[in-house]
Amino acid sequence: LGQIIGLDLNLKEMLTKIAEKACEVMEADRCSVFLYDASTDELWSTIALGMGGEVIRIPSRSGIAGACFQSGETINLEDVYQDPRFNKEVDAHTGYRTRSLLGMPLYTRAGSILGVIQLLNKKGGVFSEEDEAFLRIFANHVSVFIEIAQLHQARIDALEQSRKELEQLNKAKTKALDHLSLSLIHI
Repeated sequence: LGQIIGLDLNLKEMLTKIAEKACEVMEADRCSVFLYDASTDELWSTIALGMGGEVIRIPSRSGIAGACFQSGETINLEDVYQDPRFNKEVDAHTGYRTRSLLGMPLYTRAGSILGVIQLLNKKGGVFSEEDEAFLRIFANHVSVFIEIAQLHQARIDALEQSRKELEQLNKAKTKALDHLSLSLIHI
């Protein structure tokens, strides 16, 4: 995982690589990585392989991803249509048919919940206990990379905000100096 991500700290590109690797290693048809947005109390993802980059936003208590997020427990379903928490509208909207699902919470190093990783349709069957154990290890590594990328983005955002504030201060300083210069000329 570290080798495929490398030093690329762009969150969207990183999440795409994570989802692709999870599908490959876990022999799943699709993978979604949902991250929690505390400001809206939603789970969001631009990474739902097979969705064409469409952003998915769901309430943090909605569907199987929401149940996984709220409970902090792994959810492994052989037939999602038998579970009342499954949102059939997504399949109807996309034309995709979800059969099996393995969802697992993602945690920060401090232990707070970060989001959910969800695998769909195990090729050749259903997700096993061995798949759960592997995904748990994979999810721990994924969480660290996501947290690092989020911290990196927060630093970039803070630097950009500081740059904008300095730019405004420079404009105000220039305006004050111009005004002072004009005042001195008239004296």
